[in-house]
Amino acid sequence: TYSGQAIGILKEQSHRGALMDAYSHQGTFFYMLSQVERSLQHFEETLQLGTEVSTRAELRARANAHYQASLAHILIAQPGSGLRHAHQCLEDFNQIKRSYGQEMAYSMLSLSSYMLCHYDDARQYSDDGLELAERTEAERMLGYLSGFRAMLEIEAGNLDASLEYGERAIQIGQHIRQTET
Repeated sequence: TYSGQAIGILKEQSHRGALMDAYSHQGTFFYMLSQVERSLQHFEETLQLGTEVSTRAELRARANAHYQASLAHILIAQPGSGLRHAHQCLEDFNQIKRSYGQEMAYSMLSLSSYMLCHYDDARQYSDDGLELAERTEAERMLGYLSGFRAMLEIEAGNLDASLEYGERAIQIGQHIRQTET
């Protein structure tokens, strides 16, 4: 595969940050193909390469791998592992002050906490993520976070609020042509 060839070249040239990104991209492709267990192997390889990062690019690549691993664990109903990776994702993105990455982390923190029935935590992460995404006008993350918040609101019995957040997620998805939300 092209990604396999790229990984071989990156290994030879010692581009650790780019190599970490390549492993994460492969992992993402695998979970998109419903091969989640296989994807997790790639994210773990990325994280092993990133145990000691020395550049912003490596820290960003590690943070992204934690985000992807969090999502993959959630997809296979392992929200506890998803939560652990989401916390690490947020810590890494906080270090490099990447607001979009922080929003990504808050979305996974909210979703994994929701799946663990930690609704108060999920609501706080949702509040934090929504506030940041609104401030930075990150529409895609606003869509995801609004969709997750709709789930939280329905769990709390707040049907009007759930409908409002759900409609917001749909509108954002249509606006940015994002069919996932």
